[in-house]
Amino acid sequence: MFTNLRIGRYGLPPTWFARSPEGVGISVSPAVVPYPSTGTGVPGMYDRYNAARMRPGPRGLFDQLVIGGVIESAVNWCTQNLRTELDRLSIPAAYDFQPTGTHSWGYWEVALKTSWPVLAEGLGLPS
Repeated sequence: MFTNLRIGRYGLPPTWFARSPEGVGISVSPAVVPYPSTGTGVPGMYDRYNAARMRPGPRGLFDQLVIGGVIESAVNWCTQNLRTELDRLSIPAAYDFQPTGTHSWGYWEVALKTSWPVLAEGLGLPS
């Protein structure tokens, strides 16, 4: 499954496969569906001054908008590339691409609640 992935500018190092699930002899169950979820880095509903799930004050807003925005933008880019590779390899996944959102707690809480039915099914738990 992972041997054909090219992630990053130069691809995966040769030692990566040796540490991957297949490289150490673990098979990946087709019942386990990946759930990649990401925002775009564009500020959204949790990116307000002194919001409940952010560090207070101007520094907290700066961190969430600038640092969290840049990180989430990079995560979104990587996740879009992951989707391309998984689609190319015919590996099913349930994607959740949001039009806004920084790399921060408010969005993670929503993503966890949204992803739970998919995760629970893969784990054989009630949703």
